[in-house]
Amino acid sequence: MQSVLIHDAAGAVGHAALRYARSVGASIYATAGSEEERASLIEKGGLAKDRIFTSTNDSFVVEVLKATGGQGVDLALNSLPGSEVLQATGKCIADFGKLVNIGPVDGLLDMTFLLDSGKSYTAVSLAALMAKKQSVIKRYDFLLSRRQSQLLSWY
Repeated sequence: MQSVLIHDAAGAVGHAALRYARSVGASIYATAGSEEERASLIEKGGLAKDRIFTSTNDSFVVEVLKATGGQGVDLALNSLPGSEVLQATGKCIADFGKLVNIGPVDGLLDMTFLLDSGKSYTAVSLAALMAKKQSVIKRYDFLLSRRQSQLLSWY
């Protein structure tokens, strides 16, 4: 079974990622920025309390590693800003795992430490995607409008 860490799981992207991860049977770990968000993820998102960690500091690293028996997660999706959270999240990735970043990065980012264990890092600029790949956005808008009630059912 694959495992995933979803940062800011209470946000719109997080909700969509949770639904997808659940649909493929992934073992889900999440972060939230407040107690209210954590409560929402437990109540509406159906996540276990011991699978939700804080995103306000890097304490999630120790908690994720503890929860995964020291292995880390196979995939992490980050939408939080800043290079510090990316560096910390990289420590949560299992050997040969992947870190996908859709959040803004401030300053220079050195992710070479991921390469030692076959880990990979991918950054996707949503702003660039929207500006340069209109066909992708139009297809997404079409799909979202058709399935909006399903995707957003527990907001």
